[in-house]
Amino acid sequence: MFETEPKNYLVQADSGRDVHHYFCEKCGSPLGMQQVGGEVRGIRAASLDDPSWLVPMANVWTCKSHPWEEISSVLPRYETQPNDDEWGSVFKAQAEIFKSHGIV
Repeated sequence: MFETEPKNYLVQADSGRDVHHYFCEKCGSPLGMQQVGGEVRGIRAASLDDPSWLVPMANVWTCKSHPWEEISSVLPRYETQPNDDEWGSVFKAQAEIFKSHGIV
């Protein structure tokens, strides 16, 4: 997916878990994140060449949303970080979409 392995820095999330935040070594653009020991790496849509095929899967951290943001009433809504079970169903659905576009 990347020409070289991205650089990262470690932060402690609001959940208390340690999370790697990945970025491009050349330009500094944020690429995504992954929980330490986690199997799933989140990818920022803006880091893709063509994000037009992406579809929203959930509303996350709605407690920090701006008044002008539209929150979908048909998608799952989480005020903060979903727990592992809640994320499981969201990630499984998103993983199938990524695989169908050759992103693993």
